[in-house]
Amino acid sequence: MSDVLTSLDGPELDSDLKNYEEILRSNRRNLLHTHFIDGKKRADTQLQVLYVTTEDKALAEDIRNATKDEIFRRIAEKLLLLTDEETREPLSSRFGVLKAQPRKANKETLVLLYNEIVEELQNQETQKEVCILDMPDDD
Repeated sequence: MSDVLTSLDGPELDSDLKNYEEILRSNRRNLLHTHFIDGKKRADTQLQVLYVTTEDKALAEDIRNATKDEIFRRIAEKLLLLTDEETREPLSSRFGVLKAQPRKANKETLVLLYNEIVEELQNQETQKEVCILDMPDDD
């Protein structure tokens, strides 16, 4: 039996939809804590988005559909995942230049930088897998 849920008219439903109650509870807690207790702006509160269909989620997560602020946030998150300093440093420098003058940074440049970082992360993962496969057996 498949865990894939579909709507009555056919589109595949997002897998997180079955956990909607927990997601909503978590979002309420985050909003209460960060906005009402810590006094941060509501826009600065991280909330998990709940999508209905997998297509909705794919469209929303596509970097080309994101706002410049969202792209800046996602680039910063991805840069933290790069472990190789030689790879991270030039990308971080380029990001710093763009972040220093966000109004002058065009969206296409941000998307290109984001995609470059994602590609480097994929290379990093491939190198880790190769290293694991190349480890000698202790037999």
